[in-house]
Amino acid sequence: DPAHFLDWDKPLSEQGAKVQEAYAAARGWQPDQLARFVENDPGRSGMALYNDVALTKRGGGGYEKHAAEQLAANGLPGIKYLDAGSRGAGEGSRNYVVFNPDMIDILRRYAFGGSIADDAMRIASSVRPGGHDNEL
Repeated sequence: DPAHFLDWDKPLSEQGAKVQEAYAAARGWQPDQLARFVENDPGRSGMALYNDVALTKRGGGGYEKHAAEQLAANGLPGIKYLDAGSRGAGEGSRNYVVFNPDMIDILRRYAFGGSIADDAMRIASSVRPGGHDNEL
């Protein structure tokens, strides 16, 4: 369910109940602590929430992995964020990051720009004898 993903762009006050509950659990909070936090900082973004969870890890690196593991352990399948074409408008299509790749089936894969061999041939054919490059 897309509503169960942490929305990177929305404030805490606009995140779904499941997301708010998972965030509180990942922080080790009781429900009343979450309510006070939402009241005091309702505009805190999903990105900031993710970073809050990451920083519950004490030293040793791996903060992003820790955040993903904690949120997944508390029932969130992943994060979602506005794609590059939608960011300026503040709404539109979204990209999804799934914490557990076993949850999804990839139906199609797309390759953009052809293969590396195609690129190598194109670059090689652009070099003139004598070592001067043609314009690509």
